[in-house]
Amino acid sequence: MIVRLAFKNIIGSGIRTWSNVSIIAIVFFLILWTMGIFVGWIGTAYRCTKAWEISGGQYISDNFDRYDSFSYDDGHSDIPPELQLAISSGEAVPVLVSAATIYPNMRMRSVLLKGISANQNIIEFPSAKFAEYTGNAIPIILGRFQAKNWGIAPGESMMMRWRDANGAFDATEVELIAIIDSKVPAIETGQVWMDYDKLLQVKQLSNQATIIVMKDTPEKLIESKVWKFHTPAVLLIDLRNITIQKVSGAVLIFILLLFLAMIAIFDTQ
Repeated sequence: MIVRLAFKNIIGSGIRTWSNVSIIAIVFFLILWTMGIFVGWIGTAYRCTKAWEISGGQYISDNFDRYDSFSYDDGHSDIPPELQLAISSGEAVPVLVSAATIYPNMRMRSVLLKGISANQNIIEFPSAKFAEYTGNAIPIILGRFQAKNWGIAPGESMMMRWRDANGAFDATEVELIAIIDSKVPAIETGQVWMDYDKLLQVKQLSNQATIIVMKDTPEKLIESKVWKFHTPAVLLIDLRNITIQKVSGAVLIFILLLFLAMIAIFDTQ
């Protein structure tokens, strides 16, 4: 009886009913579609960042400040025995950071030069390609956007300059051997990757690193005044802040859509 009465009221209202239904359906579709994009983007960003950059967390030298370009050349420190043991057992991988200048297509570009071990398997970075290279130049890897912006492709060579441990500038020919598409701008934009051991050699350094990426979050931290451990939660705080801002903006849009829907329903009555 109730169902039959409701059906008659819906049919009897005619176009007003279908206008209300259509407006509500469109509004909720837009809300769900927008939230789906946000959830997918946030999930992908978190997964890719952890897989390509931070893994189980990072020990970062106190001499290094990623927001201070003047600290790049001298931001490395001696690797303590505890972390050296973790590196030897495959539980950690060192990353050496340096400032450099590269000359693609005869243009000068300041970059952040990073060295990572060719035999690591902690992050998804394809560093094994360094060991596969058989040419005479120093092999490097770039991000997709960076290579496109510079207009270079795998197999092309260019000059690169850096400053060694003694403060002297040195330069040599490098060859692009691979392009990565990690969806993580933090390891692609303005950065050049090369083999860790080769970077130690050209910088005239030994047993030095700027960042040490751990495979898993350690249960016990080493006692060091220079090396500070940063958990994945701490390393992802910038991404989390961006997420909060984006979601806050989306909520305002949802409120506006619901308000417009209420106005439309009121006008059809």
